Amino acid sequence: MLSFLKRLWRKPSRFTSRRKPIRTSRYSRPRLEILEDRLVLDAMAFSGIGTLAAPADWFDVANWTDLSGGADHIPTPADDVAIPGGVGVVSISGGRLAEVNSIVTVAGSTLIITSGPPQPSQLKIDNNPPTSGPPGFPLSPVPGSNYFGGSVIDAGLINLNSSGPGGTQAIFASGALIGPGDLNGNLDAGPNSSFTFAAGSTGEFTTGATLGTGSGSVIVSAAVQIDGTLQDNTMTMVLSGGLLSGPTATTGALDEYAIFSWLSGTLALGGGTTIEGSGELLASGAGAKALAGTLTNMSPLSRLDGGAPLSLGAPGIGPGTLISATGTLEISLPAITGVPGSLFSNLPLGTIQATSPASAPTVISAPFLNDGLLSVTSGAGLVLSNTAMGAAPDVLDGVFQLMGNVTLLGAFTSVNGFMLDSGPGFLEVGNPGGGGGTAVLTVPVGAIDTLEGNLEVNTFSTLTGGGEVDNPGYLQLDLSSSTVGLASYVQRSSGTLALAVGGGFGAPAALTVTGPAQMSGTLVLLGYTPMVGKSFKVVTAGAVSGHFDTIPDGMSETDTSTSITVTQVRPPA
Repeated sequence: MLSFLKRLWRKPSRFTSRRKPIRTSRYSRPRLEILEDRLVLDAMAFSGIGTLAAPADWFDVANWTDLSGGADHIPTPADDVAIPGGVGVVSISGGRLAEVNSIVTVAGSTLIITSGPPQPSQLKIDNNPPTSGPPGFPLSPVPGSNYFGGSVIDAGLINLNSSGPGGTQAIFASGALIGPGDLNGNLDAGPNSSFTFAAGSTGEFTTGATLGTGSGSVIVSAAVQIDGTLQDNTMTMVLSGGLLSGPTATTGALDEYAIFSWLSGTLALGGGTTIEGSGELLASGAGAKALAGTLTNMSPLSRLDGGAPLSLGAPGIGPGTLISATGTLEISLPAITGVPGSLFSNLPLGTIQATSPASAPTVISAPFLNDGLLSVTSGAGLVLSNTAMGAAPDVLDGVFQLMGNVTLLGAFTSVNGFMLDSGPGFLEVGNPGGGGGTAVLTVPVGAIDTLEGNLEVNTFSTLTGGGEVDNPGYLQLDLSSSTVGLASYVQRSSGTLALAVGGGFGAPAALTVTGPAQMSGTLVLLGYTPMVGKSFKVVTAGAVSGHFDTIPDGMSETDTSTSITVTQVRPPA
């Protein structure tokens, strides 16, 4: 049978002639029928020759040979089709539908599906379940899948099993060129069906290309290029290779309205990637991921999880920007890193929710800007660190809703002021207990940081700036921490100032304010009960008004116009 196929490719005209039909003996025919039943429903091979200027017509029966011993015919939904190498260019044109059971194309061939007229031409592949394919041809890396080993230029529509209950798979092995064409979709995959750009392929979505109305998947395991904007309305996009701007355009973009499953690989689109509408980003899997360009989340809920860090920026390509614009971006990655020029930004209508356990918190070392809601779930932890970047201070505005803890390492500023919402979690300035990690949180002139929750300034860390701290919640100053240059401080009746006291004769870190300090609420001394007669200055300000409503048991308070001092007058009860 294989030797028969080899002779077929050398002399196609012999088998495509209409003048002398091929006959088989009564002895060989049963063998062919048995072979047909075992291998395929029917097998058709393209034997015509075409060029890009004058492609061979798919719908010309003279260009087809029946490998199963039957009459030559244009392929039908019952046929397994092969396009061997060396036959040149094959065209599905005229707005017509070419429908097959399965298809294999070999390197050296080119299949064109035109945009029309009068409507986009279409290749529909129906196999369900897939058969073994035409005899004598290389199979897909996934047995039974459709296999495009040659070039595919699709300006019309390739449709996979859009109505069947099972699935159909198609693999682009090399040279796939998708689009431009029908805005209703150039690739359309039905339930459980998928298009795969296999490793080593060179796929490209050109200007005008879209993904269709199916519910299947596009699996990108290679570096696939996008020119213009690719819009995915309903299909799952699975990325483990790369999506890059095409060679002639730096504005390649993806508008994702369905699921974008990012397992690994590089996302580098000059025009950006937007998750919008009912779309969802699922950046999971243990593979390394790199973002160059901009990724914007506008979906109700997207997730960044998995066992590998996300790098904002890629060597040789450029920095990356990750934006939470609207909806919630949930993160549980081990780390988000960044090259100089990169940025992780949470806009006013966005939410970033950290869910990594406190024992293994997510560490964000890319430049970070918060102007929306930053949330940490119960038992979770988040570390914000710009110490490795040597860049300007990270900006912390917006609202912090902390059921778990956020630790700041490095330099931070609240340009417009933030709201630390009520909750059991802590915003830690520096590592708890010192631990080798320090931070500076600056409240600049004109900004007001409101503490309805818990703020702790840890050892060797600093709360500073010419702005105001409004404390209806809890402010803790650890030993060797400092408050420098605060323009004003207001402690409400519900607020608490907690000062760590050193052992022996150690004094607490006092609250120091250059301007007015308006005091009420509670004073707490942590870690040590002073001896009777011991005094501590706990507040120093340009002007002090009011006093603490509650002080530690056994102490008295002495107020002046610029300070508050407490004295241990008797042992606590």
